[in-house]
Amino acid sequence: MRPPSCSKLKFGGDRCILSVQILETAAMKNFFIYLPTLLIMVVVFCFAGPLDNDLSISLEVKQVENFTTTSLSFVFYLNIKNVSSKSYFLTRYRYRFVVDEREYLQLNTVSSAGLEIRPLETTMIAIPVKITYEHLFQAIKGISEMDSVTCYLMGELFFSDGRKERGSLPIAFNGEFPIFKTPEVEILSLDANVISIAGADLDFHVKIKNSNGFNLRIHEITYTLKLDGLPVDEGQIEGDKNIETRGEKDFALHLLLNFFDVGKELYPVLQKSDVETAFSGEIGILTNWGRMRIPFSINKKLLLRHP
Repeated sequence: MRPPSCSKLKFGGDRCILSVQILETAAMKNFFIYLPTLLIMVVVFCFAGPLDNDLSISLEVKQVENFTTTSLSFVFYLNIKNVSSKSYFLTRYRYRFVVDEREYLQLNTVSSAGLEIRPLETTMIAIPVKITYEHLFQAIKGISEMDSVTCYLMGELFFSDGRKERGSLPIAFNGEFPIFKTPEVEILSLDANVISIAGADLDFHVKIKNSNGFNLRIHEITYTLKLDGLPVDEGQIEGDKNIETRGEKDFALHLLLNFFDVGKELYPVLQKSDVETAFSGEIGILTNWGRMRIPFSINKKLLLRHP
């Protein structure tokens, strides 16, 4: 899904600022000392009017973006509606992001200028959360084998009138994102059907395993095959390459080699009982969250089976 068009918040860097607020209860004598100030604040608030009479926040869409084998962004697109005749400015926000009912991060973000929320208009903003699998697995144990996990965003958006802060509105939204597991490529066998002075007829077998909780829609597998460091073949694997959830599929490459093309040095290599086999390339995958290309490279000492 393409991200909706919205105003971009020019807040500070990607660094997470963890903060802990400690609240203490004042003694009764301090209460009476500060009572006049408290009364003034109450009067000002009453005449100013609650912030939520003018502004409201709703969720437009939530979605996974920038999906890769190592990370993703979970983005909340929010609509801020201003029904008043005056402008407000979104100056900062803070939130907690919870994954599988455990806190993943806290973030306080401030804008020097603030984003204007114009009168009688609705402004869309995006709140992205970058999730790196390596960091996630270290921070929250036991979720690396899950197919997907639930997440929860809770916090506040703070607004000013252009001169001073007028208050905040709460946000609380849930979501879900996938835990991606890189497909495993395994070399199975190398069979020499015919070997002559002019060339060879070989069968090369590999297996690809899908450990994900969704089907792998593979649109392309490109490869390069080398035996004892000598290039033998390169190209694409043809046919149906899709692999079901937690399934696996074997692929066979039938190789008709001409030593005048691939090199006569390959002939003595194929006389051996085992050869150093290098199989590398890329797997092109289509997912519900976009395309990705996954490189692979396997080296294995392989028994060369003769008829």
